[in-house]
Amino acid sequence: MTMLPTSRDCVICGKDNPIGVKLRWEPTPTGVSATTLMPEHFQGFKGVLHGGLVCALLDDAMWWAIYTTRKAVTLTAEITVRYKAPVSVASPLTVRADLVEARGSRIFSTSGQVLNAEGKVLAEATGKFMAAPADLAPQLLRAIEQEA
Repeated sequence: MTMLPTSRDCVICGKDNPIGVKLRWEPTPTGVSATTLMPEHFQGFKGVLHGGLVCALLDDAMWWAIYTTRKAVTLTAEITVRYKAPVSVASPLTVRADLVEARGSRIFSTSGQVLNAEGKVLAEATGKFMAAPADLAPQLLRAIEQEA
């Protein structure tokens, strides 16, 4: 199993973020996948993962799907999340995302899902990402390469 690097401080994948999830992404043929048990300090209502964190998981997964398949450094331009069922903080989750379309090297479309241990889709998202500005991309890439 090949694990992708992380960015040091990211709330989702940063290994040095003391309150983060510390998720490690694994490449798939079209994107990424990871499993996690979300910490209780990310709950909204008791036992239920806050919707903003569900969105953050999907956003991070879709970003990594682009980086893994195209090595493009991007920023989120648009994200749409459909919440289908409560996401528990007490049960294992799988988060996965795929690159759906690349329009040149500037615009990327993605999709992602959060699933419970039984494979039920709890949330799904689509996203559009844009290439990071030329003056910002090297800084973002250095944050990732430090971990490689």
